Amino acid sequence: MNLYDSYNKLFLIHQYPHYLHSNPFGEFIPIGTTQIHFNYALYSRVQMLFHRKKTNVSVFYNCIYRNPFSSKKQLQEFEEVYQKVQRFKFAFSRFKLLVNLRYKKKFNTSSLCYDPFTKRTLSIYENGCVYVFNDIEMYNMIENCFNYQEYDIPTLLTLKNPYTNIPFSYHNLIYIYFQLMSYGKVSTYFTIYFKLNFNKSHFFALYNPQLYVNCLSKQYDQLTYIRKKRLMRQMITVYDRKYKEFIHAKETVLNYLFQRCLKDYFIYKTLISCTYDDEYRLIYKYHERKFKKCLEKIYRLNPNFGRKMYQKKLNGQFYFYTDETLFC
Repeated sequence: MNLYDSYNKLFLIHQYPHYLHSNPFGEFIPIGTTQIHFNYALYSRVQMLFHRKKTNVSVFYNCIYRNPFSSKKQLQEFEEVYQKVQRFKFAFSRFKLLVNLRYKKKFNTSSLCYDPFTKRTLSIYENGCVYVFNDIEMYNMIENCFNYQEYDIPTLLTLKNPYTNIPFSYHNLIYIYFQLMSYGKVSTYFTIYFKLNFNKSHFFALYNPQLYVNCLSKQYDQLTYIRKKRLMRQMITVYDRKYKEFIHAKETVLNYLFQRCLKDYFIYKTLISCTYDDEYRLIYKYHERKFKKCLEKIYRLNPNFGRKMYQKKLNGQFYFYTDETLFC
């Protein structure tokens, strides 16, 4: 067993050697002492940090914070030790990262599109190499992880290194999050994922409907012009028959009026079948109100909009035209 195989051991050996006692193999041996003022409570906590393989947060929460037999003074003493260990761990790991980024070989000298790097880049040390990405490249990769569907079921993809197809390590995910935040590239779902400690099952349990809507929004953006044109026709003629006369107006006018609410109709139309869940029902009702408000406003202010109007000429003949007068 290596006595220096973790940051905890490296710190505790030099700062609290009087609380450590082990054989040549690094195995724990209880200290036999008759000192009256020897702090056995702190001694046991230091041993937990030294020998346990779990994270410091797990040790603190499960073995210390939730321990009903510790007094307030004992908790305060161990919190001081815990904070010192954490500060040393973060400082030393950051120093190690900076050394690796400075002296390790860079894998790529251009972006994924073979363009020169911008001023805002992320350098990630992984598998013995330094991989460099533009901030917008990393942001787009993260967003695509939350926009993927399999058979209309939202699926959260694992963020992988595009050069090796190997998932980024846990500490690099945290590094990516804070680097993008410093550049102002904040992904909503990645922020939530970060706050849930990158736990997929927990994320789906809380945000599955919202993730599905996000996937539908991305799916709408990828629709062709013909598909969007057909979707607008359905919104005007199928949703409520009282708006059916709108279809006679010019296509450019319809796009100007209803293009901004067409995505809401697409989401509503897709979610209408998910009425088994109250949360889905609330979401599709919300999007229904948005596009219906847009339709109703035009109908209320322009009741003749889209209607075919007949007018008599001076020679007695009749002709018709489509009323496209608008009051918005």
